[in-house]
Amino acid sequence: AGVISGLLAGGAQAQQRYECLMEPAVEVAISSAVSGIISSITVDRGSRVEKGQKLVKLQATAELAAIKLAKAKLEFGQRKVKRTEELFREKFTSEYSVDEAVTETRLAEVELAQARSILGLKTLKSPISGIVVERLAEVGEFVSDDEILRLAQLDPLYIEVILPLDQLSVVKQGMQATVYPGEPVGGEYKATVE
Repeated sequence: AGVISGLLAGGAQAQQRYECLMEPAVEVAISSAVSGIISSITVDRGSRVEKGQKLVKLQATAELAAIKLAKAKLEFGQRKVKRTEELFREKFTSEYSVDEAVTETRLAEVELAQARSILGLKTLKSPISGIVVERLAEVGEFVSDDEILRLAQLDPLYIEVILPLDQLSVVKQGMQATVYPGEPVGGEYKATVE
């Protein structure tokens, strides 16, 4: 909710204020695709956020360990391929052994990519630029598909003004007004009638 002024043209009425309803262009519920315990939330109600900004992190100890393990397997596989190829060139091993070592290394690469992807799911980023309108969880809470934050995109912001019946004919497309949103947005914003 908020207040709008400046819709009426001319005289003292031009500065009259009217109640209005404000609707954001987009509202987004932030939740996690994976279960986990929240380790940090970087924003509060009223915080402005940018698209791509990190908002929430879930504990990721197991995922970090999986990445270390996958890296170790990959490094070992690369060394094994090198040794097996040298032995094959000297005719001490078969082509099958080389193929097996190369395949194991490729599988290790896939495991590493998968571990990194799962770790990426533990960090939640903002899909829009806007404002945090609600914080529904706290650090230390276990979440699965629960909403953690609610965001609203404020550009554009749709305003419905509640006018007296005798003023409806005065408002025309293209007129300017000033909007005074309530908290947590606050401030003063110019608006145009569409």
